[in-house]
Amino acid sequence: MGTVQGRIEKISFKDFVPQWKKGYANQHMGDNTRRNVMGYVDSYLMPEFGVVRLDQIRPLHLVTFFAGLIRKDEKLMATNTKLNIYKAAKSIFDAAAV
Repeated sequence: MGTVQGRIEKISFKDFVPQWKKGYANQHMGDNTRRNVMGYVDSYLMPEFGVVRLDQIRPLHLVTFFAGLIRKDEKLMATNTKLNIYKAAKSIFDAAAV
């Protein structure tokens, strides 16, 4: 992504996602995959981490978030859905760490 670490630390999750989408997702994901991933980002990750600065999100926050994931209808979430949300989050945080 080529972003200087000092600048990345001051940016919120919601402000970084468009940079990630432009610099990574648009180039490395097909249209359907990108649409699905953005659905997970918008539905699950943004409400939890959107306003939080990237440098303030700790592993414990992520562990707690994933442990508490449930569907919108409050039923158990499928393991594969949790895995897909994890992969979306990992892709974003990996890009932010570059």
